[in-house]
Amino acid sequence: MANEKIYCGSGKSSPQYDMVNIDVCIEKIPKEFISTDKNGNTWLKLTVSKRKETDQYGKTHTVTVNTWKPNTATIDNTPNMATDNGDLPF
Repeated sequence: MANEKIYCGSGKSSPQYDMVNIDVCIEKIPKEFISTDKNGNTWLKLTVSKRKETDQYGKTHTVTVNTWKPNTATIDNTPNMATDNGDLPF
């Protein structure tokens, strides 16, 4: 699922105010992409992309869930750059 886009909203640019107003459908977001940090804050990573062409409803942007997750195997095998005494090895 990490490679397919999960569309969850759209938006319209407002050049007069130099901003994009977006609408997001919460029900379309799989719970696996909603996270909670150590302070109890709930987070959701979204990507807002400009459409090539404005659609029939005047929407100029799409909103997708950012599904990127780090490769845990790479993270677990990353060498520690500090030595046992806390000094850097160079």
